[in-house]
Amino acid sequence: MKKNNKIKKLLEPSWATKFFAPKIKKYWPGAKKLLSCKIEPLRIFLDYERLICRYQFTFLNYKKKREKKIIILKAQKFKRGFLWPPRIGGVKREYLALTFLTNRKLNKIIPRPLGFYPQIPAYAYEEMPGFVLKQLLPKNHRLKIKEFLSYIPAAALTIKKVHEIKERPPYATLKTKEKINRQLLDSLNLIKKFYPAGYPKFRKMTQVLEILRKKYQNYLYNERSFSLTHGDFQMDNILVNKNKKIILLDWADSDFFNPLDDIGAFFIQTELHLMYVLPQKYQPLFEKVKKIFTKNYFPDGLGPVQQMQIDYFAAKDVLRIITFISFTQKNWQPVKYSKMMDNLLELVERKIKNLEKKYL
Repeated sequence: MKKNNKIKKLLEPSWATKFFAPKIKKYWPGAKKLLSCKIEPLRIFLDYERLICRYQFTFLNYKKKREKKIIILKAQKFKRGFLWPPRIGGVKREYLALTFLTNRKLNKIIPRPLGFYPQIPAYAYEEMPGFVLKQLLPKNHRLKIKEFLSYIPAAALTIKKVHEIKERPPYATLKTKEKINRQLLDSLNLIKKFYPAGYPKFRKMTQVLEILRKKYQNYLYNERSFSLTHGDFQMDNILVNKNKKIILLDWADSDFFNPLDDIGAFFIQTELHLMYVLPQKYQPLFEKVKKIFTKNYFPDGLGPVQQMQIDYFAAKDVLRIITFISFTQKNWQPVKYSKMMDNLLELVERKIKNLEKKYL
């Protein structure tokens, strides 16, 4: 069998119909017979290393009436020997995270998990109608800023519910510290290979982060403060459903770690997107987002130690983003010059210099 054939089969209606026909009774107890299956590819990463697609099933129920249900299916097959995990995570971990949250009565803030299929590997969840927050702030279209800001309090309170779970899930190994340290080293090697022009600047920034990590590791990696974390808490993964409630998507990088890592990721990725859609005047809006989020997540106020941790994790996350862009710009081919990469490197350099000034 040729490489990735299993992944590509997910887009074949005949295969999908045969595969899911015996499963629909388990997913929807009222289902009797699968009639048809329509497939829509949503995202294809890195030449079918990862695929996300939508399946619309039409089936006959026991009352002999037609029903339609939609599921999202995620499958993956990472490149052999490629160890650095970009935050697109593992499908098995995502399924286990959703199951873990469902068992802890947080099913109202997540999609319903349906099944994990190790033979592909892939997992499915029932699609929830709605929109993600980023859709309110599109490039070159009217920005729905007021509506966007109205959902920030609920987003803060929803992720806080997740962080209130202090039980370590079975899929978390408590090796997050080692994983992050390895990622920084792997990031350096990847930048050197795929965007060598940015390597000297990138190396200096990782060195500052390493000094910060050693100085403040009792705060950053204090296991007594750990909780369940989302792992990729950002606008693309915050869905507003038809009842205007917040649903958190994409749990592939869920872990048991410092919850402020989620907040740092949310702040830096929100800032980057606002810079993209409002390059000349994003700062006041971003400050407003931070103020609203902080007021709801930290009702007693944000302390300086907490602020330091959020700043550190935000800087770490933007280095991850830069690394991911470096090898995806030309699909695993080195790039000699990239304006986007240089702009990102300048942004994070400013942030890390500020970290160095404030905390070292």
